[in-house]
Amino acid sequence: MASSRRLADELRERLRGNGPAPGPSRTSLVFSRPMAAAFQSTIGCLCSRASRISAVSGMARASASWHLASLAGSGYVDVWETAMGIHYSPCRVIGDPRMAEELAFLLGRPARRVVRSVLERPGRSTLELRSGSLSALGEGGYLRMQRDGRHSHWYPGERLDALNDAIERGGKEFLARLVSLLERDGVAHTISEARPTVTVVLKSPDMEATLSIPREMLPGALLK
Repeated sequence: MASSRRLADELRERLRGNGPAPGPSRTSLVFSRPMAAAFQSTIGCLCSRASRISAVSGMARASASWHLASLAGSGYVDVWETAMGIHYSPCRVIGDPRMAEELAFLLGRPARRVVRSVLERPGRSTLELRSGSLSALGEGGYLRMQRDGRHSHWYPGERLDALNDAIERGGKEFLARLVSLLERDGVAHTISEARPTVTVVLKSPDMEATLSIPREMLPGALLK
């Protein structure tokens, strides 16, 4: 536990700038199945705190934090300090601190639940959604409201579409960077670029792990 706290302190010290923290020091990484599981959960969650990545990966919080620190130190993961705490994302996907703040809000439990409901069934009413996050989501342009007499109905907004486009571009940069990092670290891998998911299989003499990278990363994280 002390080691996990030390790693977290080191990450916070590196979060003093305006961009993602580089992690402890850029070093080569030796992948294990738990490391790959933590990385896969980071990819799927897109921009999340260690506690959520821990829950999604099914590993203890201390173990998830250790693996995330290692991934950040090797360049596979970016670390962002947001108003909602320290968040982790796949490298190169998020372009700037403002986007990190937006995603930290959108992918937090209250907002994510509302946006997921609207994506699953556009046109839900305010009464159906029953959330204090609605006003912020509407003001931010993530959702748009349409009145129908006395009732208000909600649909995906323009800012959500713009974020999705930006993350799709970032996802392409991430995939290119991932291949470069795997080659740097001597990790044998194969890539299948079928839609809607890019599959990367990591191989070593005693380990094989699969990373699934959705081409539409934001909808995948919102619907997770």
